[in-house]
Parts: sequence; C-alpha cells; structure tokens
Amino acid sequence: MNYDTEYQPFELEETEFDGEGDFGSSEFDQGFEFESTPKVRLKNSLNIVRIGDRSGFEQPRVKPRTHREISEEIAPPTDDRQPVADTTGFPFRFICHVRVGFTTGRGGPYGTMEGTGFLIGTKYVLTAGHNIIRDIEYKGRHYTAFAHKITVTPGLNTSRPQENWRPFGEYPANRWIAHSKWNTPGWNEEFDYGLITLKNDAMESDDPLGYWGSRAYGRGTQITVFKPDQLKDKVVNVCGYPSDKCGDQPLTGNCPKGKAAGTQFMASDKIMDPSPAAQPRLLYHQVDTAEGQSGGPLWGKEKDSGKQYLIGVHTGGFHDAKGAFVRNRAVRITNEVLAQLRTWGWRA
Repeated sequence: MNYDTEYQPFELEETEFDGEGDFGSSEFDQGFEFESTPKVRLKNSLNIVRIGDRSGFEQPRVKPRTHREISEEIAPPTDDRQPVADTTGFPFRFICHVRVGFTTGRGGPYGTMEGTGFLIGTKYVLTAGHNIIRDIEYKGRHYTAFAHKITVTPGLNTSRPQENWRPFGEYPANRWIAHSKWNTPGWNEEFDYGLITLKNDAMESDDPLGYWGSRAYGRGTQITVFKPDQLKDKVVNVCGYPSDKCGDQPLTGNCPKGKAAGTQFMASDKIMDPSPAAQPRLLYHQVDTAEGQSGGPLWGKEKDSGKQYLIGVHTGGFHDAKGAFVRNRAVRITNEVLAQLRTWGWRA
C-alpha cells in the first residue's frame, strides 16, 4: 500500500478499537486483545536518554507537579522530564495524544498504540510516520502494521480528575498519510513523518483551541525553517505522552484504563547535530524522551521575544549494541517537509 496517497480508513466499532488488560512499556500496548492470537510486542525504537548542557533557546516555564522521576537507566542517573500540570496553556494545548488502532492485514495480529502528534491547523495533526505505518515483530516474524482507526485528544491530562481529562474533547480522524519513502525497505528515518486529518475542526467558538503557527490563536508559536548552522548546540524542548508513566506517576504494574501514556511530559536539552552527514534531513538531539513521545514537537523558545519556533518532529532514539545512549532523532522542519504537507492537503 502506498502511503504517499490518501488512505481512507474503514470504520470500526469502538469495541474493536479499545484494548483491555495490562499496559506495557512499549508504544504498542501489550495489553490489547488479539483475535485468537497471543500478545505482540513491538520492536523498541525509543529509549530514555541522558541529558547535557543548556544554552541558546530557553526552557518554557512549566508548572510541574512535585513528583520528578529519577531513572537509574540514564547516565548520569537523572531524568529531566517533568509533567505538564496545565495542558490548556501554550503550546501544550496543541500537543495531542494519538490513539491508533493497527492491523497487519487479514489473519494477522492487531491492537492499539499510544503516540503523540500536534495541531498545525484546525484539523491537521503532524506526527511520526511510524504512528501510521510501522514494523512489528510477532512470533519471530516481521509484519507491516497499518493504522485503521485514529482518535486524537488535544491536551489530554489524566493526572487531573477524570471529568477534566479531555479539556478540548477528542476527535476522530478520517484521513491519514505517511511519506512513501518512510516505508521503503529498511524504513528510511529521514521520512518518518505523516499527517492526520480530523473529521471536524478542533476549534471551539467560546475558547478557540488554536494550533501551532496560528496568527490569531497561536500565542507566539511559529513554524519556521532554520538553516542547520543556526541550530547547532541550541537548547530545544520535546513534549509528548510517554508510555512509562501512569498519569503523572511512574508506571509500576498495572495502570487504570485510559491513564497510561495519558499525561504530557516535557524536557529540554541541546541539539547535537542539526544536519548529520549520513542523514541530513534529520537532527540529532539529547532531550530526555521515552516510548510514546514520538510524533511530538521539538521546538525552541526565543529568549527576547518569547516566540516558540517549531524545529522538528521527534521520532526516536538510538543505542549501541551494549545499550549505551548514542542519540535521539527528529525530522527537521524544512521547505521540503512543508511542501510535502501542502501536497497532502495541509492548509494553515
């Protein structure tokens, strides 16, 4: 299937979409139910990574909870991610929890995945390509899994009382597309991005939700193409929905339904390489992340003006054969990326 063309999904009953059981630590829920098949585990592509020095863009002021995780998996042993207490603020209201129902085709395993995306229009959500089409490993075999239903929830915050979890509601999608070069043999990381189109505009008449880059309701957020030499060593931020959390607490054991990967976490750190020679369309960074945050925005905040510039789409991380952190990666926002989004129908 060519995901460089529009894919119109068929509708599923909600009972076919919602998984039950224990939530695992990978982006693909280990707790979903199969149709006469055992559980499946996705190949891990994201890991928590170490932190470094800070310079350049400033870190946005986030009102954190008192909890702050310290992870022994990181060297040095600190995890700089903090929960976002108020997801109705800017730009956090634009950052979306993305719930995806996947299928591998007739007779294959299927299930649900939690990921991240962010609004770049009243009905357009930019995300990672592997939130739409991806590789899974099951019983020693690899399958290509395709999204067949997507629900987007801006500003989801399961650390609040349940009646306030969805401050802007939730929106079903009716179209989604990933770059055709993403799912070429070997999964080309430079094209790991896609666009989700919602059935209805994510706007409210009394308090417009807005989107990243909106002149009227963007509150200083901008989508800007930077030259790589402008980004070297800049401090940037990544925010999304990590699956190693239950609400704003670490995930230990089972998590109540709906709370896993349900709270935004954000961290800041430096860009390591804004245009690596081997993958010039990417940028490498060392912001703390975990599985589930792929598809989230990577942005910088200008100290003087307070403007918040979208720089990339976080897509994953890489560790060496011994498990040591090497780098995290993001698809860098370029004129090529913006032109591709327009080809897919994006209109700001």
